[in-house]
Amino acid sequence: MSRLYLYGISLGGGAVLQLASERDDVKAVAVDSPFVGFDATIKWFDKLGK
Repeated sequence: MSRLYLYGISLGGGAVLQLASERDDVKAVAVDSPFVGFDATIKWFDKLGK
């Protein structure tokens, strides 16, 4: 069985996280400053303000 190791930066990091959540053959991920979209970012900033 093959295993995938994924790496992504910024928007690529967000794509790597999404892909890893959908596949069973991903063994490890490494992301640097993942950008997952404005919706997630806005929700995070909203939680910080409370």
